[in-house]
Amino acid sequence: MQRVIDFLGDHWLAFALLAGAVIATARVVLRASSGRGIPPASAALAYLCATLGFGGLFDLAAVKLSLVGYNADVATVVLGLGAVCFGIATFILLVFRVWSFVAGMVCGAVLLFGIGGLAVHPAGTAIAEVLRGIRGLEFVRPEWLGLLAFVPLIFFISRRSLSGLGPVRKWVAISARALVIALLAMALAEPRVRKQSEHVTVLYVVDRSFSVPQDLEPGKPAVEAVDRRWERVRGFIEQSVARRGPNRRNDQVGLILFGKRPRLALPPAAVDRMPVDERMAGPINGEYTDISAAIKLALASFPEGTGKRIVLISDGNENIGNAEEQAVRAKQNDVQMDTIALAPGFRNENEVLVQAVEAPPVTSQGQRLPVRVLIRNATPDKIVDGRLEVFKSTNGENRGIEIESGPQVLDEGNPPKVRLFPGLNVFRFRDRVDPQGDSAFAYRATFAPTESRPVAGGAAVAGLPGDRAANNRAAAAVVSRGQRRVLFLDESLANQGGSQHEHLLDTLRRAKIRVDRVPAGKLPADRGELGVFLGNYDCVILANVPAEQFTNDQMEMLRSAVYDQGCGLMMIGGPDSFGAGGYQGTPIEAALPVDCEIKALKAAGKGGLVLIMHASEMADGNKWQKDIAKLAVKRLGPADMVGVTQYGFGGNGVNWHVRFQSVGESDSGSRNKILTQIDAMMPGDMPDFDPFLRSSVDTLTDPAHGLSVKHCILISDGDPQYAAAGMAAVKEMSQKGVTCTTIGVATHGGAEKSKLKTIAEATNDGEGKKGNFYDVTDPNQLPAIYIKESRRVSQSFIYKEAFVPTVVGGAGASDVLAPGLPNPMPKLFGFVRSTLKQNVLAGMSLEGPTPYPDQRFPLLASWRYGLGKAVAFTSDARTMPGAEVKWWDRDWAASDMYQKFWEQVVNWVMREPERGKLTLVTEYRDGRVRVTADVRDEKDKPVGGLKLRAAVTTPGNLAPGEQAPQVEFKPKGGGLYEAEFTADEAGSYFLNVQALEPERDKNGNLIPEADGTAKLKVFDAGRAGVTVPYSPEFADLESNTPLMRRLAEMTGGTFHTEADDDLRQLLASGELFRDAPSTTRALLPFWFWLVFAAGLLLVFDVGVRRISLEWAEVNGSAVRVWARLRRREVAEDDSAALGRLLQRKAAVGEALDRDRAARRFESSPTESAAPPAPAGADDYAARAPTGGPNLPPPPPPTSEQSAGDENDTFAKLRKAKQRAKHQQQRRDEDEQNPRPGS
Repeated sequence: MQRVIDFLGDHWLAFALLAGAVIATARVVLRASSGRGIPPASAALAYLCATLGFGGLFDLAAVKLSLVGYNADVATVVLGLGAVCFGIATFILLVFRVWSFVAGMVCGAVLLFGIGGLAVHPAGTAIAEVLRGIRGLEFVRPEWLGLLAFVPLIFFISRRSLSGLGPVRKWVAISARALVIALLAMALAEPRVRKQSEHVTVLYVVDRSFSVPQDLEPGKPAVEAVDRRWERVRGFIEQSVARRGPNRRNDQVGLILFGKRPRLALPPAAVDRMPVDERMAGPINGEYTDISAAIKLALASFPEGTGKRIVLISDGNENIGNAEEQAVRAKQNDVQMDTIALAPGFRNENEVLVQAVEAPPVTSQGQRLPVRVLIRNATPDKIVDGRLEVFKSTNGENRGIEIESGPQVLDEGNPPKVRLFPGLNVFRFRDRVDPQGDSAFAYRATFAPTESRPVAGGAAVAGLPGDRAANNRAAAAVVSRGQRRVLFLDESLANQGGSQHEHLLDTLRRAKIRVDRVPAGKLPADRGELGVFLGNYDCVILANVPAEQFTNDQMEMLRSAVYDQGCGLMMIGGPDSFGAGGYQGTPIEAALPVDCEIKALKAAGKGGLVLIMHASEMADGNKWQKDIAKLAVKRLGPADMVGVTQYGFGGNGVNWHVRFQSVGESDSGSRNKILTQIDAMMPGDMPDFDPFLRSSVDTLTDPAHGLSVKHCILISDGDPQYAAAGMAAVKEMSQKGVTCTTIGVATHGGAEKSKLKTIAEATNDGEGKKGNFYDVTDPNQLPAIYIKESRRVSQSFIYKEAFVPTVVGGAGASDVLAPGLPNPMPKLFGFVRSTLKQNVLAGMSLEGPTPYPDQRFPLLASWRYGLGKAVAFTSDARTMPGAEVKWWDRDWAASDMYQKFWEQVVNWVMREPERGKLTLVTEYRDGRVRVTADVRDEKDKPVGGLKLRAAVTTPGNLAPGEQAPQVEFKPKGGGLYEAEFTADEAGSYFLNVQALEPERDKNGNLIPEADGTAKLKVFDAGRAGVTVPYSPEFADLESNTPLMRRLAEMTGGTFHTEADDDLRQLLASGELFRDAPSTTRALLPFWFWLVFAAGLLLVFDVGVRRISLEWAEVNGSAVRVWARLRRREVAEDDSAALGRLLQRKAAVGEALDRDRAARRFESSPTESAAPPAPAGADDYAARAPTGGPNLPPPPPPTSEQSAGDENDTFAKLRKAKQRAKHQQQRRDEDEQNPRPGS
């Protein structure tokens, strides 16, 4: 029964045609039996439906034949046969003028039978699909469907206005108009239908993390050996794409490589080949495996309108995210996931892991510290000997500590030699914290196996074959409480090595503040080491240090030290600080209470910068040039001007890609437009420098620009020619104060470098400062160079005139300066303009000169940033009393208020003091850190009811959109509070916690905030550190094949392994490119077809109203043509003759009307003469010109003649009607009894 139902469903259109044929045949039979004749339309419909229906019912297109070496279906053969027969019959008709009615019917039947077999079944399927799509019809903007309310109005209005067209044409025209309105309304609503996908998109998601064991070639060093597992994966992917078959050429393929984060190496595309190269995805962090993120990226990368399948190739060892959650999402989105398990059943039998270094996270200076190192020997049947080294690391220096003797300590030398038995092994060390030493440091342990031997006895082998060195180390961070300290960062004096802020340093030391001065370039570069180093200090002062002295990681760690760790930050001004130092858009600017960008264009001083860009041969050269050009633009002031040139179609090849123009404010459309233009830049290979140097000097020295500083930066490989014209331009640069810095990248030799250096050193700014030459071998050096060079232009930031600071109040700044400072204060002779942040926490205590009412420039600003505080002093502190060089603070340095001012500011900005009332204990387990806070008062009693706020500094940079771990403490009673946060990255995590209590006045009443809540103050603060020793990748000893199987089962996919036989069978079957699930459908818009249909209907409407067809004439013409083909005479059709007679009568009437209108305006001999009577139709026709001489008009007919003519006309009409009726009866008899040969 089911087969019958399926057959009926597949051939429903054929059965519908047959049903129509039966109905039409029944009507023919009924008409014939009643004696009314055979209706031709019904007979033709029955004939057409029957032949098409039978052809579709037999489904001839599905039956294949092999004819003369060619394969064809039966429907095509039948259709061809019918076409040949019909062509032969037509040839006989045209040549011999003979036609057989029966032969014509047979040829037509064969032809229609073939058409039915070829088209009826596909047409039925298409119609069914359209009907199913209509059920899923969706409108993007359904509000436009309200226009359908005007359709009835169209019928109402047009019913009368089109009444003259006759009943049929009127309603056809009205219907066409209504359909036009309906189609346009639906098109505006943007309809979409769901269509079943015909193609599939396959995304290969490949694991490149370190947990996938390598299959190295035997007998070769590890550096030279090829990873055969990766080669197998690459080959499999490339072959599966190339061999997917001709029917799958339109299927799309893509590639995602992942470790900690996924990278879309190749977006989905219909390609014949897909070469796999991990370099296409850029660097991949393989220390983590996030299968979940890779699946999520794959789901977001699929194109619309295709089936979707993920091919996941991994060992299944995920340590970030939850892959099964994403598998559920994939199932909900009808995405299948085929999985290929790498290294199934693998287990590393030879492995040693340094599991942890245990030390108290918080201690006091001078206290003895116990340190334990836990090492696990995961080799069940081997004893491993090796060297265990534990050292204390601080400020980039390492110092070994002593191990305590024990039965497993073979040698207490440096480093000691120990023995590991299978299982967990514990070793103890001893250390003491220096009372005057650092307050934050780390213990680091490293184990190196030297030999291994079986437990049951046997020969020893060198080292431990198969052991991974990455998990043979661990660390622990320690924070000790002691005297608070300040880190002072500045630049060393040229040729002297000392500090340019010696007077300020001496002043702070006299105020009993411990200050450690460190050159900015000496900061640790490693994030972990820098985090430990900054933990030693309660405040960091940046004194006139330009931004290029720090890497982005160092700036981010400084910002995090303030926001997350509560450390204070102060920036002291000078010509190399704030905006003039290039801090716009940096993490350090985010921590300051001021924006380094000037928000107004009225500041005095304007510089100009021209960037000359030459195509570079270094890797990613165009990308680097775009990045550094945008970086330079971002560092310029709003009043500065900039232009970018490259080789192109301009004069002499100079193309001003960015015309020379004002930069504008940071959030203005002008600056954003410049940055957008730079993104579209494609530097060309210029043949010579000369026209670019000439164009640059002409532009920068144009008096219309009024530039006080003129600078250009040329980046090139040095190949272009440098001839006399260029030398003349450089000479003019020197004469007019234009400097040119040259940057050599990927230069080909010493001659090119010398050429670039000559150009730079030949320019001069008029004050003895020449251009610079940089020989760049690492593109990572370029950002710092461009920051430094663009700072030469930014003159609008610096104010160099004497002024008296204005003392002001402000929210957040009232407690920075205590009473007692003089007012007015001593003069200052310069400062760096900046803008106070638009934040209620930012306040201004001192203000610089304000030449315009709408511009305010802070001199001393402060705010609370996260758990810390930050201060900005925009003048300098470089003057040494008695020295010859006088800087901006010359009067301040010699005043009595100098020490009091700096002492107050530094004490305010420092970290909240740690009084020992808050103790933190941390524990790391399974990727999470649990923190327990124990809060007690001076009498060691637990304190409850406090609010704890905390922040964490993570080891690595956060990805865009990624947030730092949130730490929320919950009270557990007895003064205990607990919190947890995720720690899935190896390295040191630094935690800062502040316990807050309500602040009360002298009477014990709560002090409210502006919003009505109680004001809080710090009860105590505490810090702790926890270290994740190594990536979880190196803790996994075996592959997670069960997870790969579950992911395939959850999504309806298939599970495979990397075994050669399995991969070979998978390639041969093409299973990866099988049809997607039938539920996969695409949303296809079709509004444009509705607009097209509306346009056709509009033309049809005009045609219906303007063109009238006489169907009797059309039929008569067809009959005459058919008879002429058969060489037969056709009796004059009385109905046609009657029609011509009526047309002749209408033409005569129109002629008479024109004659009356002409005679109405002709003059007559006498007024009383009556106009002549109109001529009859015959006489009027006889008066038509014949080419002979003009004759006088005949006399007008009498009234009797007119009456006779009228009677004669009606008699002719009656006779014609009788003849037409008689001829119709004869034709009906001929159709019922056809004659042979007709």
